[in-house]
Amino acid sequence: MTDRHSRHGRLCGLIFFLNMLTYSQQSDYPVVKVGVILSDEQGRILLTRRAAEPFKDFWDIPGGTLEVADFNAETGACREIKEELGVSCELLSLVGIYSNPERDPRYHALALVYTGKITGGDIVLNRHVAEYAWFDPQTLPSNVGFEHSRILNDFKNKKISLLSIKRRIYAEYTEKPFAYNDARFKDRVRAASGAIVIKGNSILLAKRCREPFNGMWYIPGGHVLVRETMEETLVREIREELGVSCRVGKLFGVYSDRGRDPRNASVTAFYFTELDSERFEKNFEVNDFRYFSLSEVPELGYHQNIIIEDIKDFLSSPI
Repeated sequence: MTDRHSRHGRLCGLIFFLNMLTYSQQSDYPVVKVGVILSDEQGRILLTRRAAEPFKDFWDIPGGTLEVADFNAETGACREIKEELGVSCELLSLVGIYSNPERDPRYHALALVYTGKITGGDIVLNRHVAEYAWFDPQTLPSNVGFEHSRILNDFKNKKISLLSIKRRIYAEYTEKPFAYNDARFKDRVRAASGAIVIKGNSILLAKRCREPFNGMWYIPGGHVLVRETMEETLVREIREELGVSCRVGKLFGVYSDRGRDPRNASVTAFYFTELDSERFEKNFEVNDFRYFSLSEVPELGYHQNIIIEDIKDFLSSPI
């Protein structure tokens, strides 16, 4: 490599770093990523070796950025596999959602990671992938980027969410594009956390006193801010919306079908949550709180009645 090419490479790297730094400083919300751990009939898993920074020449789980045009996180994950590997896939389960702000050196990126299998096509790599290989889960490479070693360890230990993959969809949004009304996020998918608080056979709901869904009940929660984990977001949101502290439990499931929120495309992770107090405080977003029997929940904002049905199914199923 000539000195001129070397200087050019360093300059491009510096520009890339400054662009990412500026992006991180200006963005109040993390980027949402999706990835798929693909397995074959022998139980091996497919990893790809990166062709570019960050983590150039490191192995990782194939995937990429969730886009507003994706119907949900599941279709976005399958699209990314098609783009990177040239194959079709079927998703089998949700491993988890990973939101450590230090996962990606470029910016705060949280990731939904699924398991899946290839269902059609021959592997053809795009320019972002140097090579691929199938690995025995017990003998994975040591140079794995993006905190994917932790994710692969969760996969090996079968630490998956309580729901496999949500199969119910919002039928009214399947046939047409959805136009979101918040111009700030026309090209971005936002992430959010929600609190499932169960007492006996009842669930805690809050009543909104501002748009969207003014006057409607909903499962409390809110959007993830940059530098927050999903769990930290939920603690902050419950303090803001209910005026109490809480303890975040197990992940119940992730909901991401388009059109749930008229403002922007969003991915919401719901966690079983325990409150430290029930001395709720009204605020500019919420003006009432109540436990509803799961069999008598009213129409909810954000089309959350589908989530109620999933909760009922889960609680009634054998352990």
